[in-house]
Amino acid sequence: MLTGHVVRIYPTAEQESLIRRSGGACRFLYNQLFSYEKSVYENEKRFVPEYELNSRILTLKEEFPWLKEVNAQSLQQVSKNLAKAYKAFFEKRAGFPKFRKKRNGDSFLNPQSCRLDFRRHAVHIPKVGDIDAVFHRRIEGKLRSVTIRIEKSGKFNAVLLMEDGKRLLELPEAYEEEVIAKLDVLGIDLGVKELAVCSDGRTFHSIRSAKRYERLLKRRQKALSRKKPGSKNRDKARVKVAKVHEKIRACRSDAINPQDDISDQREPSRCDSHRESERQRNAEEPQACILHIRSLVL
Repeated sequence: MLTGHVVRIYPTAEQESLIRRSGGACRFLYNQLFSYEKSVYENEKRFVPEYELNSRILTLKEEFPWLKEVNAQSLQQVSKNLAKAYKAFFEKRAGFPKFRKKRNGDSFLNPQSCRLDFRRHAVHIPKVGDIDAVFHRRIEGKLRSVTIRIEKSGKFNAVLLMEDGKRLLELPEAYEEEVIAKLDVLGIDLGVKELAVCSDGRTFHSIRSAKRYERLLKRRQKALSRKKPGSKNRDKARVKVAKVHEKIRACRSDAINPQDDISDQREPSRCDSHRESERQRNAEEPQACILHIRSLVL
């Protein structure tokens, strides 16, 4: 089973410059490929496959030589992401893709040649080298990829995709009580009033993290609205607003992680729940779902 772990990294000035150039190059390439795919669809009414996007990358490298400074596999991942975005749109699983903006943060994925050094507290990625990181515990499993993410607040995080060797429990289509009892799985109902209600009677209350920082967020957003668009002061105010949102997100994540013991003693399984908005819109009865607690999202 694949699990994601987010760790804070502290690059040096030289490493930060490389990371920002890599993220900017991937964002630039994504927008170029997206523009090319939109023009092809408007003129020829056809979908551009991934292999054609990869050949387009070679053409752009000759036109913009500074793209060669970035890891080639990170650039190839851009075409994969764009192809997946279009596929999700045509399957009506997502909206139409959009152009990427620098102010929303950059990221790039390194699928190979990455290492973790828990003794030296470092994450190694190609062309950047060893980056200082904070590991609060040893992460078990095989490292599959490392995604470097530049947050809106200016912080740097590394998303580690690990394979722990476990397999998801495949449940039958009909969730009969006798079958569930034999499989020893846990039913969890995600709600609006309560965070989660378990089939064994336990209830986990929702934290009102947004309510706690409501006044601070209101002041930061009011200050942002008064700044002149395109000014340096507006950029500074935007970072302050992003830091408050980051704090709210961290509080939500911190409230979920200590509750991992809900299903640690049980087999992780697939989640077949539906969105709360759909439940409210359709006025349906609460439907229990089978899932691993780490996938809970407030």
